[in-house]
Amino acid sequence: MPSLADQLSRDRVEVDFVDVSGPLFQRSDVRRLTLDLVLEKLGRAVMFGPDGHPVEPSRGLYRKPVFVLRESFRPLRPVDLDMLAAATEQLQEMPDRGLAVSLAKIPIARVNALDDVRGDLLGRLDTLAAAGLPTLVTDIGELFRVADHLRWYATPRVVFVAGTQTFTALFRAKPFENLPAAEVPSEYRHLLRHLLDNGLIHELRALPGRPG
Repeated sequence: MPSLADQLSRDRVEVDFVDVSGPLFQRSDVRRLTLDLVLEKLGRAVMFGPDGHPVEPSRGLYRKPVFVLRESFRPLRPVDLDMLAAATEQLQEMPDRGLAVSLAKIPIARVNALDDVRGDLLGRLDTLAAAGLPTLVTDIGELFRVADHLRWYATPRVVFVAGTQTFTALFRAKPFENLPAAEVPSEYRHLLRHLLDNGLIHELRALPGRPG
């Protein structure tokens, strides 16, 4: 897979989808090959459809609002799906109806230390596919950079959905420490106040009921 970008860097070209066919590739796992695009630094993000198979992000996301669930998915909890359903229902704008895409986000940075990185990722992809949830696997950490990346596909609106622990960790982990000094907020509490005052953070009112 690294030979795809021989003597090139992803600053010049990025690959976000791969597919193979024919007798020579009968034993190839296209999902592993797709994950290698990110693990081998050939691309920043790859997408898997609700059936767990790789898809071209431009096909799945072009001109569609995206609701991104940021959790660990170890395991996928019922409350994760409830939060995503509640956010999609409560925060969709009228033009979004019937178009919005729900998307799970798996950050590569959190798995690089594991002995079996690909096995861990494939296991979580299987779990998310069983729930019918498309997935974005990416090495982009900061949420604002994820949003910028998704806008490559003319995505008009990106909404991030997170539980209390994950939301708190975003501020504890200093998500802006890699920005130039002039762009770093002096106090995170001022940033939080700004987000709340401008309606950029919403508390989910009530999670939808789960049958049975």
